[in-house]
Parts: sequence; structure tokens; C-alpha cells
Amino acid sequence: MRRFLELLGFEAHIISEEHGWVEMRGDVSIINLHGADREESSVVFDTDEPLESLQKRLQDAGFSDAHITDEAWGRMLEVTDPQGESVWINERMNDTYGYRVVD
Repeated sequence: MRRFLELLGFEAHIISEEHGWVEMRGDVSIINLHGADREESSVVFDTDEPLESLQKRLQDAGFSDAHITDEAWGRMLEVTDPQGESVWINERMNDTYGYRVVD
């Protein structure tokens, strides 16, 4: 997938070989790739908005399970969508947490 995205003009920006993760940046888009089983895939969004304000907005709209977790790589908000699927929203990285930034 990484090679395919490179053909489309995306370039690696942040890499963690240890965790099989790479942030790919295009002109106006960012895609995060993470190793997963073939049967499993998910969509994860990034935001510059403070997670606390997003969490409050979701909870006020009835999504009471919206919660913030501090992971080894940064903070994320998880919430269950109306179809019962988990949606993850990552806070944009300000600290690379030991990942390697590619210029």
C-alpha cells in the first residue's frame, strides 16, 4: 500500500518501523498506514481541534461513550458511530514520541 500511495504522490513523513506505522502526506491529505490482519481495516481521522472539545460535542449529541485515551504514540478519541462501529480520531502529533520524522 505504501508503494501504491507513493505512486499517487504521497511521501512518508513520520515512520515507526517497530510498530509498522507510517504517516504519508500528499498535497492536501494525510494518510496513516498501520499493519493489520487482512480481514481487518479501519479508518482513523486526525484533528487539530482539542480532543476535549470534540469529546464534549459528541457527548452533548448523545454519543456518551466518547472517551480520550493517551496511547504510547499520542492521544486519541474513540467513539461508537450510529452503525455500532468504532471511530478513532487522533490528536495531531506535536511530539513524535520516538517516531522518526522524514524531511
